Amino acid sequence: GAAVVAMGRVVTQRQPEEAAEILAEVARLAPVAWLGGAGGQTPGLEALARARVPVSGWLTREEALQRLARATVYLHWTAWDGMPLSILEAMARDVVVIASDIAPNRNILGPRQVFSSKAEASNAIRRVLVDDAYRESLLRGQRARRQQYGSTAMMLGWEELYTALTGNPLANGVDSLRASQRRAAPDRVAIARASRRTPLATGGAHRA
Repeated sequence: GAAVVAMGRVVTQRQPEEAAEILAEVARLAPVAWLGGAGGQTPGLEALARARVPVSGWLTREEALQRLARATVYLHWTAWDGMPLSILEAMARDVVVIASDIAPNRNILGPRQVFSSKAEASNAIRRVLVDDAYRESLLRGQRARRQQYGSTAMMLGWEELYTALTGNPLANGVDSLRASQRRAAPDRVAIARASRRTPLATGGAHRA
């Protein structure tokens, strides 16, 4: 069924107290949860408990992404961010992202899915859950925008940068980059395997 999730460590950057209020506002429409946790008791965990938002605690990367993939909405309510990979993971799995209106989130999602207040975010999540046309419209936008972050787009970006810095295009353009990428595949597989062994967050006391 439909579900609304937040994810990551329950830390100040993720504004768990505000996220708890947003999740509580939509809990009557769909199950809500926080995927991840934090070691020991924190104000954020206490706020989530008061709002009756279940906290999964420690999860492997595979477990976290499987549960994210089953969600309808991912709430990414950060106070600051770099390149929010969890947004890209949600977009790759066709999970609608509703996020705080800060520059990194807006750069990835555009203006339709970032909000400056808890009330606006709650209203947007409600609409995603009950309005199929609205949800599909946001998903179409996400599918178009996520192409900017695929491997081919990244290779084209590197080629353009190389040309700008050297004044010479790569001999075989993207084909050379793709061949180089294939040669580096064992390293990437090793990195991927290592990342899969890395848990999303600690917090065994809160493990589901």
